[in-house]
Amino acid sequence: MIKGVNLGGWFVLESWMKPELFKGIQSKDETGFVDMHPKAKKELEKHWHTFITKEDFVYLKSIGINSLRLPIPWWFQGEKPYISSEAFIHQAMKWAAELNLDVLIDLHTAPGCQNGFDNGGIEGVMTWHLFERNIQLPLISLLTLQRHFIITHHLWVLKFSMNPSHRLICPSFKISIRDLMLKLENTQIN
Repeated sequence: MIKGVNLGGWFVLESWMKPELFKGIQSKDETGFVDMHPKAKKELEKHWHTFITKEDFVYLKSIGINSLRLPIPWWFQGEKPYISSEAFIHQAMKWAAELNLDVLIDLHTAPGCQNGFDNGGIEGVMTWHLFERNIQLPLISLLTLQRHFIITHHLWVLKFSMNPSHRLICPSFKISIRDLMLKLENTQIN
C-alpha cells in the first residue's frame, strides 16, 4: 500500500507556502525571486537546507509514510537566471534511499511556464507551448534525472506534471524511461 506525502515548496518556490522568502520583492514566483532578490542564492540555499530536513524524512518514515512526491523545476541544474538545486535534490534522494522511501520525482515546471501560476516558475506567463525548444527541454530534464537516479531503486517514477491552464490541451503525463529515451532519440535540439 502506498502511503505518500508531497514535499512541495522545497525545490519549486510557491509564495503561499513560504511568504517570508518574498518579503521586499515584487514577485510571487521563483523567476522573480532570482531576478529581484539581492541575495537570491544565499536565501535559496538556506531554504533548501532548512525547509525540509533529514529529520523530516525520519519522522515521515516513523509515521508510516513510504512514498514521497518531490516536485522539482526544469532548471534544477541552474540554467540562467536560476540557481542550481541539484546537490540538494541528490541529498534528498540519498535520505530517501537510506530510509527505504520511494520517490516520485515530479518535474513540476516548464520553460515559459505551463500554467501562468507561481508553481510553474513564472506567474502571469504561459508560453511553454509556443516554442518547440520549451517543449523539448523538460524531456531533456527527465532524461538527466533518469541518468542521475537510475542507480537507486527508490526512484519510483518520473512524472512531468504540467498543471496546465484550462485554455491549453496539455494533460499531465507519466512517461516510462524507455518511452522517454525513444522520444529523445527522435528529437533534435535546436
